[in-house]
Amino acid sequence: LTHRNLVSNVIASRSIIRMHRTDRFLSILPLAHTYECTLGFINAVAQGSSVWYLDKPPVASVLLPALQQVKPTIILSVPLIIEKIYRASVLPTLQKMSLYRHEWLRPLLHRLAGLKLKKTFGGHVRFFGIGGSAVAPDVEAFLLAAHFPYSIGYGLTETAPLLAGSAPYHTVLRSTGPALKGVEIRIAEPKPDTGEGGIQARGPNVMQGYYKD
Repeated sequence: LTHRNLVSNVIASRSIIRMHRTDRFLSILPLAHTYECTLGFINAVAQGSSVWYLDKPPVASVLLPALQQVKPTIILSVPLIIEKIYRASVLPTLQKMSLYRHEWLRPLLHRLAGLKLKKTFGGHVRFFGIGGSAVAPDVEAFLLAAHFPYSIGYGLTETAPLLAGSAPYHTVLRSTGPALKGVEIRIAEPKPDTGEGGIQARGPNVMQGYYKD
């Protein structure tokens, strides 16, 4: 990956969200990953935001106090973290409510659960980025119904890393969102019945090649 690859990805990601000097990132992913390095470090530095780092792995006993102390506005995560919180805390709480048996009340209860979830993350989160793998369908359906400010991104290390994404409140269920500005994506040789095929990408964020290969 060249400097141009990384910087072009930072600039292109502004089509999804613009950072401000008042924004506070809470870094919970390894900086060795391009996902965190580009979007959670270079991106923050380029736009004057601050980044807070945990000195221990992001287990609940470490993460929850940090969230209340930092009150982050931006968090980049992998699906596992939000899925664990939903299945261990949010869903059991909802299922214990007698009102949850009524389908017509669920949208309101999901909305209230979303507000509580936001408080769990410090109360100021405006962008909760999720990438690295697909989010479980039931978890994403809840986040959408709860009006939680989540954003889905798709990419890989070789593309510095972001190829496609959507801003919070513009997400479409089970979609990565559109390609970034300046990035072209196509499906190669799609199957006639399903449309599935290899994903090909072209843009200034695509790497130069593998080291010594």
